[in-house]
Amino acid sequence: MLYAPHTLERWVEKTERDEYGRLTRPESGEGRWEKICKCRADLETTGDLNSSNQKTIVQRIKVTADLHPIKGGELVRVTRADGSVKGEGHVEALRTAEYLRYMSFYI
Repeated sequence: MLYAPHTLERWVEKTERDEYGRLTRPESGEGRWEKICKCRADLETTGDLNSSNQKTIVQRIKVTADLHPIKGGELVRVTRADGSVKGEGHVEALRTAEYLRYMSFYI
């Protein structure tokens, strides 16, 4: 990509093996952020969800990056150059273009 000011990171859960060599899942929340590639993240839409007890503002961020193995539903985040988080969430509406070697999705 020509213009990619952000960094795309993926949440990787820590896995361990038991005494029989089988993979086990540790307690929820243990893991680390793994850098994938440079990307561009744009604020696409902002919507309001109103319920009986509160009002919530929902933002959808469109991420465009080089083609990498990412699955729908994975937990990803986008960070700025200074390390601050621009957006975080699960991958939705993953679209790829193999000929152009890029992907786009919403979080």
